[in-house]
Amino acid sequence: MSTAPGPAAARGLRALRAGLVSLLIAAAVSGAAAAGTAGDAGSPGSAGAPVAAAAAGAAGAPAQRTLDNGLRIAVFPDPHLAMVQVQLLVPAGVAAEPAGEEGVAYITAELLRHGTTSRDPRAFAQELALLGGKLTSSVGRDYATVNGLFLSGDFEGGLELLSDAVIYPIFDPVELRRVQGQALRQLAQLEQSPGLVADDQIWRLAFDGHPYGRPASGSFGPVSELDAGRVREFWSDRYRPDHAVLAIAGDVTPERAIAVADEWFGRWSGKGAEPPAHVRAPAADHVRIRIVDRPGSRAELRLGALAPAGGTPDETALLAAGMLYGGAPADRPGGERSVFGRELRTAYTALADAGLFIVAASAPSDSAGAAVSIMLGDLRALGRPPGEAELASVKRLLKNTFPMSFETLAARTASWLAADFRGSGMEFFDRYAGRVDSLAPAGLARAAQRWLDPSRVVLVAVGPAAALKSQLEKFGKVELARSDTALAQATNRRGEAGPHAAPTLAQRARGRALVAKMLAAHGGLAKLRSIKDTRVEAIAIIDVNGHKLEGSLVQARREPDHMVYITDFGGLATRQTLIGNTGWQLASGDSEAKPADQETVGALKSGFGSDLHHLLLAASDPRARVWARGTETIDTLAALAVVVEPPGQAPRTYYLHPKTYRLLGFDQGDSRSGALARRKFSDFQTVGGILWPYHEQRLLNGETVMQVDVRSVRFNTGVPDAAFEMPASGTTH
Repeated sequence: MSTAPGPAAARGLRALRAGLVSLLIAAAVSGAAAAGTAGDAGSPGSAGAPVAAAAAGAAGAPAQRTLDNGLRIAVFPDPHLAMVQVQLLVPAGVAAEPAGEEGVAYITAELLRHGTTSRDPRAFAQELALLGGKLTSSVGRDYATVNGLFLSGDFEGGLELLSDAVIYPIFDPVELRRVQGQALRQLAQLEQSPGLVADDQIWRLAFDGHPYGRPASGSFGPVSELDAGRVREFWSDRYRPDHAVLAIAGDVTPERAIAVADEWFGRWSGKGAEPPAHVRAPAADHVRIRIVDRPGSRAELRLGALAPAGGTPDETALLAAGMLYGGAPADRPGGERSVFGRELRTAYTALADAGLFIVAASAPSDSAGAAVSIMLGDLRALGRPPGEAELASVKRLLKNTFPMSFETLAARTASWLAADFRGSGMEFFDRYAGRVDSLAPAGLARAAQRWLDPSRVVLVAVGPAAALKSQLEKFGKVELARSDTALAQATNRRGEAGPHAAPTLAQRARGRALVAKMLAAHGGLAKLRSIKDTRVEAIAIIDVNGHKLEGSLVQARREPDHMVYITDFGGLATRQTLIGNTGWQLASGDSEAKPADQETVGALKSGFGSDLHHLLLAASDPRARVWARGTETIDTLAALAVVVEPPGQAPRTYYLHPKTYRLLGFDQGDSRSGALARRKFSDFQTVGGILWPYHEQRLLNGETVMQVDVRSVRFNTGVPDAAFEMPASGTTH
């Protein structure tokens, strides 16, 4: 299916094939995202991972071979779906990072897909797209993985691409700056979520001084200071065959898989640096409390206790303890229950050197002390033997859910790799049921007493320090800490404004000057202000889990804040209408129109202001905060970045052509979810004296979700009131 008007037939056939392949891949990788983070959540010691790992054992031991260069290969043949999943594990996770270089593991893994010695970034992406495959990387605390998923018929080509990325990366400085910029913005967005800050801080506090305390995605200062030479040095030390393992699962025979792996990875050479010496996790002898000051009416609370590494005798007991925590019903995994009207959760992550048992809760800031008392009391209760019937229910749940997350090829390879990395291999799978059966009430209580002692836990609270400190001091000594937001608000050491830096006067002046040039390039402010309504008709292609679907789109806007948004994809038509602070919607199959809820109204308002007309007007508003933020590479072009923050709205980053000053696109982040939305504009045509983009690409976290090809744009046609009226009950519109 074509992605632009009038493509060559061959291009259309290739795109159609890629779309169909993507549909198959979507089915194959459903739910595999967690398994892909194999260094942490995908390890068999985490609360859900043994489920996936067990089924790998049930499928039988893999066929294994070690190449001459030391690379170990494990193959799990499975002909049920014509796909092949590949995961390459290298000991290049957070634990391998030198002190003070947090984030080098993440940046290195990300850059592997940004160009090789034989393919520039665009060529690499195009070849992958023509295969219809997926190629991703993941970094955990123990190790990193490079992951590929391909049709079985494209296995050779897919494995060649993956090997090229791993063996011959170029680490281009321009691509490095782009990846750094994306990483810094994501860190800034994550810092705006109190819950994510609490998750980060509990690991930092529990593993103070241990590599596991470092965040997988790095920290602002170290990430901004990385250069291509340092990234290449880390890759040279860690991405070597003698410490790597390649797991292959799917519709491929062991003979074929090993032969193809030998062909493409047999050329990999060199000896990797020895894995870092094991560092003993810090053992606490008292309660440690850290408060991260944030305004708000609620506090995010995290309770942490150091736990054993994966594969140790107490691992299964602590998994059961997580289900029993708080007296939750045995059919509710993870010990979920409610405290102060919010869910209370537990998680146990077991890694190669140590583990962490976490209890997470949210409470009103003036009730944080009472919530912590409940959390500690429930932890203390685990030290008493549970009833036989209660434990029997948990054991049944542990065994019955064992294969549930082993529904994808990615889960199989990730789980086996995690077990293999920590030395337990197939033994972990084969003996799981026996370990669950052997759990006894007294033994579970002893394990809880040994690891979950309330007098030796760490506690993190993110919320208003003035309200929290007096409540939490009774549990132990309190320390106040700043999160990485403080670094984000400073100018980074490369001389560019950080994601939340206070702009200088020169940056503000430069930003206003660039906005003036942008307005002139698109026809001038006077013409833009003369627009009272617009009507845009377009063909759109959406990407739903990799499946491309073509449809039509109509948008009609009228000042102020009136919009009709009509889409039709595959016969599913929807109509959403904005009328000031209210709205309504109607979809195929609905008997009548329904008022829009406030969330939908908010989304429609955001959409009303995201066309070119309103983007340019927002940048021209004298009340908006505007500043220049340097340059960023957009499709190989060094675009001029300008931040625009209209009154009462979230900031957007505009990207301008360095010579013509046309608006090439913009970014907008969602601080609640950490998602980064980008729109890119091209194919500009003049309409009524205004330069308008006739092609638009919409991306979320770097993945294309929609492409829009405009068929017509009209201004000031007089959109009538009737276009916005909600139809009466029982009538059609």
